[in-house]
Amino acid sequence: MRNIIKMFLVIFLVGTFAYTGYEISRLSNRVQKIENKLGGPKKIACNERDTVEKVRRSVVRVVGGESEGSGFAIQKGGFILTNFHVIVSEPDPKVILPDNTFETGQVIMADKDADLAVIKIKKDLPAVSLARLGGINPAEEILAIGYPLGGSLPGESSVIRGAFSRCAKDKKNGVQYLQTDMTMVSGISGGPMVNICGEVVGINTSGLLLGGMGMAISSDSINEKCHQMSISKDPLKDVRKTIFEPNKNALEAVRAFYNYLKARRLEKAFELLSDNFVMGYSFEQWAWG
Repeated sequence: MRNIIKMFLVIFLVGTFAYTGYEISRLSNRVQKIENKLGGPKKIACNERDTVEKVRRSVVRVVGGESEGSGFAIQKGGFILTNFHVIVSEPDPKVILPDNTFETGQVIMADKDADLAVIKIKKDLPAVSLARLGGINPAEEILAIGYPLGGSLPGESSVIRGAFSRCAKDKKNGVQYLQTDMTMVSGISGGPMVNICGEVVGINTSGLLLGGMGMAISSDSINEKCHQMSISKDPLKDVRKTIFEPNKNALEAVRAFYNYLKARRLEKAFELLSDNFVMGYSFEQWAWG
């Protein structure tokens, strides 16, 4: 009788261990799948909700002369990165901040071929960090953040979720692109593309009109091209210059007045007004309304 009990006990223990091992294996496989989706074991502790909340504090809306897009802080001190095609015809773009206030920015570096531009504003937004591209895995989940449709869709920045597909380098301009399965729409260009931990892997750049594929300039190319712009003898060679010649003729005086207004240089604009128009008002009274 004792032998029978021992035998059943052994069978029970063996079965228990086998089942426990099976469940551990299943759990390990599930964890492995989650790790692969998120980009590795280091990223499994990151929270998508916290990441979006953090990155949104660094994302702005950029209004150029003929287009509108997004941008994000890449360095402390008010340095904003965006796409060149967003600011192509505007050296002093309007930058709408996350709290819905705005500033008139100044383009300080640009590269038309790389489709990158850096804008300087007074507001010091929290800068996001750039990831090393070697740390991104195939099919890893990534997020694109920006302002699709610009002013036509007000509110906080939108988030698009997708997966990384592959890298490809343009032989003509030397820019490396990330291909994703995201659908990019107008206005999201210039915004950050981040991993689950909020590190920038690229800058949203373009996509198919029919959807299903979105492209971003990689973080490696961002680093490389920003360095090249910073050491260039003429980092503004691709940017249209605003020339102020108010004393040349009446037309140039009017053009200078409106350009000063657009650049928020109100004191300069006020100086161009005639006494008949000012009617004894001080600059403070005129600027107030």
